Amino acid sequence: MGELGAKSMIFSTMAQVLGVTAGLMTPVALPTTCTLNKAPVINVTPITKKIEYDTSKTSAELSAVKSDTISPYGLNVDTTTGGLRHDQPVLEYEVKYDILTNTQTQSFCISYSEIDIKIKLQPKIYIAKEYNVGECGRMVLGHEKKHVTTD
Repeated sequence: MGELGAKSMIFSTMAQVLGVTAGLMTPVALPTTCTLNKAPVINVTPITKKIEYDTSKTSAELSAVKSDTISPYGLNVDTTTGGLRHDQPVLEYEVKYDILTNTQTQSFCISYSEIDIKIKLQPKIYIAKEYNVGECGRMVLGHEKKHVTTD
C-alpha cells in the first residue's frame, strides 16, 4: 500500500471515529471511561494439611530423586541425602466483580471487587531409614520442617 493509500485509510478511520459525513461533522459518543471507586480486596489463604512422613527409603534412594533445587555445594562435591521435603502446591481462585452500567450511553464497565486465592499444600517429609534414629534423625526432621514452614 502506497503512502497515499495509507493516508486515506487513516483519514477514513478518523472520519468514522469523528463522524465526518459528506464534509459535515456530527457528534459521536466517545467510549465511556470508568472510575474505580475502590481497589479490589485480595485475600490469600494458605492451607497446609498435616505433614505425612516416610522413613522407608535409604539415603541412596533419596539421593537419586530428581530435584529442581540448586545445590549450595560446588561441582563434584560428594553429598548424601538424609531427608527431603516434597510438596506440590495447588492454587484455587475465585474472582468477584462489579458491573457498572450507564443507561444514557448504553455502556458498562466491569471491575474486580474481590479476589480470593487459596494455596493448598500437602507436605511429605522423607527421612532416610539409616538417618531416622537418635539425634541425627531429630536434626534431619527439624531441617525438613523448616522447608515446610517456608512454604
